[in-house]
Amino acid sequence: MFAMVAALVMGKRLLPTPARERRFRDAWAWGTLAFQLAAVGWWLSPDRRDWSVSLPLQLCDLAGFVAPVALLTGRRWARILLYFWGLGLSTQAFITPTLTAGPTHTHFWVFWMAHIAIVGSALYEVVVLGFRPGAKDLGKALAMTWSYIILIAVFDWISGYNYAFVGPGEAPAGTLVAALGPWPWRVLVMMLMGSCVFAMLWGVWPLARAVGQAAGRASGRRGT
Repeated sequence: MFAMVAALVMGKRLLPTPARERRFRDAWAWGTLAFQLAAVGWWLSPDRRDWSVSLPLQLCDLAGFVAPVALLTGRRWARILLYFWGLGLSTQAFITPTLTAGPTHTHFWVFWMAHIAIVGSALYEVVVLGFRPGAKDLGKALAMTWSYIILIAVFDWISGYNYAFVGPGEAPAGTLVAALGPWPWRVLVMMLMGSCVFAMLWGVWPLARAVGQAAGRASGRRGT
């Protein structure tokens, strides 16, 4: 994570003109989209296909497609989802990855490249493009995320699958979700925890502005 932030800060300095930044952003976004499509194709290939895990219905699967939409079009809804999903939820993969394969397996690289693309895109929005969420953005992020969770939970309940870990199946061992209790109560806990994370991701910016203003006033008083 720190390496990605450092790379983005350096990249911002190396992209001094809007035209150069736009070319870089377009290349990154199209590359991300191409990779996500290839990953979906790999999961759905005959030797890999398992309908309980292969459909691109995980939140990070959707975030992988939201990222290029946000970077290419600048649509506010996509930027909102990329920020909150990318930094608030997809980063969980770096803390408790759901991997069972090592570097010699394709799954290992698909997993890490997908999450690096998502989180890297979200950081690009913040560091390079200056995205800052407002209170209305927080409300929209919560509404869209809750809607997704409800729809996937219904799909999981009907199909018996466990997409987004909100189905009746067991959560992967060693993950935070596995420690949240049995289904269906863990779904409510996940929604509450996710909402708190979203609130913190929004609240950090008003707090930073307030601290900056207070520091400015204090500096002004010292200068008089």
